[in-house]
Amino acid sequence: MSIEFTRGIIAVLSVLGIIGIAGGMFSWTIPEGSKDYFLIILTFLVAKIGTVYDYFFGSSQGSADKTGIIKNLTVKVP
Repeated sequence: MSIEFTRGIIAVLSVLGIIGIAGGMFSWTIPEGSKDYFLIILTFLVAKIGTVYDYFFGSSQGSADKTGIIKNLTVKVP
């Protein structure tokens, strides 16, 4: 499984998950006492998905790619 395939799956699943949870808030009646907890969970999920996006699409992945390129460029001396 390539990294591009993994990135695509993560992106699609996270967007669908957030849309599903947010859509559920508008579709079903949430009890008044549970609404705050539901919003806290939704906020937590959005933050964690942001962390995943930052790694797979941001500078951490670029750094990992650079390290791989450097390893491939070095010549092994016997």
